[in-house]
Amino acid sequence: MLTSSNRYFYPLLAFCSIVVSLTFAGYCNFRLTRIHNESLKKIELRVNELEKSISLRALNELKNESTSSPEGSQIDGPVKSLTFRIGTADDRLRIYWANNSITNLPCTSEQGTWACG
Repeated sequence: MLTSSNRYFYPLLAFCSIVVSLTFAGYCNFRLTRIHNESLKKIELRVNELEKSISLRALNELKNESTSSPEGSQIDGPVKSLTFRIGTADDRLRIYWANNSITNLPCTSEQGTWACG
C-alpha cells in the first residue's frame, strides 16, 4: 500500500541512484582521460628526447667524418676526368677535379666486382 511518503520515496531513490551512477561514471571517465593524457605526454617527451639524441649523434658523426677524412677525399667541385688503374700494387680510382686537385680512392675486387672508396 502506497502512502504519501512512500509514493515519493521510490522515484526519489531511483533519481538519486541515477545521479550517483552518472557522477561515478563521469569521474571514472575523467580519471581515465587524465591518465591517458599523462601517458601520451610521457611518450611524446620520450620521442622528443630520442629525436634530439639521434640528431646530436648524427651531427657528431658528420663532424668526425669531416675532420678525420683524408685530405682530398671531399668533393672539390665538378669532375674533369677519371682514371681507373688495376693490375698494379696500388689499384685505384683517380679523380681529377675542375679546380686541378686530385683525389685517389683505393680499389679492391671481390667476386669480380670492383669497389673504390
